[in-house]
Amino acid sequence: MRKQARQFKKVGTFLVVCLLLASLGGCGNQDDIYPPNAVYRVTVANLTFNQYFPTVAVIMHTGGYQAWEVGQPASEEIERLAEGGQVVPGANSGAGKWLLTEAVKNPAVVLTRLTLDPYSGLATGILGGGRAQVDLSVPPGGDYRLTVATSLTFTNDGFTGVTDLAIAQLQPGESLSQYVNAYDAGTEANTETEMTVPGFVAFAADANGSLVTDAQGNYIQSKGFGYDPVRDDVNDLITIHAGVVTADQPLGDEPDPVALPEAYAAYLAKKQIKDQSALNETHRFLQPVAKLIVERIS
Repeated sequence: MRKQARQFKKVGTFLVVCLLLASLGGCGNQDDIYPPNAVYRVTVANLTFNQYFPTVAVIMHTGGYQAWEVGQPASEEIERLAEGGQVVPGANSGAGKWLLTEAVKNPAVVLTRLTLDPYSGLATGILGGGRAQVDLSVPPGGDYRLTVATSLTFTNDGFTGVTDLAIAQLQPGESLSQYVNAYDAGTEANTETEMTVPGFVAFAADANGSLVTDAQGNYIQSKGFGYDPVRDDVNDLITIHAGVVTADQPLGDEPDPVALPEAYAAYLAKKQIKDQSALNETHRFLQPVAKLIVERIS
């Protein structure tokens, strides 16, 4: 009995000491077994004057996923995003499979999110001069990379973002920032008309002003059509965007068609776009068009 009592006393003493040490961080605790998640805050700022960014797709992944590559044809997901601003089913102009819903099929993708309004917490697009953000919580220690993408709605098939950006090197309290260019998806001719630029989206109405729907209950668009599966751009390759042609834009002097036939042909092509362009000077943009900030919160 005395021996057993001494054993209980030793166990009790150990528990008391361990509890005291635990309060000071000395004993092993659950955080040692299950370390807290790494939290990254992704902020996207729109640097343009009047190019609206629809809801921004944010994809956290490891190696093995790349959404696009300059000089290569765009995937259908990028084509849909660039032409119509579509990143999730039901958002921004219709339903279907786009960037996020296709991304999650890739085993390298860890999670997908949309940027949120920092005040309301709701998924939001970004007006010129504005910004939006989202926090991503993932298990620590992964070789994490980031893909961020959105479209420029007052273009035919312009988009912006980064893909396969390494962020695993960031320690808590550290951040990185990157200025981001606009890209041309190369999937739709840059006609700049109100019929083909999604920023001018409008819907058909009856004589009473009520919106008209089709047999499936979908509103019928009258202009600002987005995604078209037919690719009519002669390049069909992703390139750095050359900018838009507006109705207000001066053309400069007309080149001599005999002495400078190539320059004259380019002049005529630009004049044709200018004559039909629905864009004005507020829609023009210079590179870069966005700023991306990634902060490691914890």
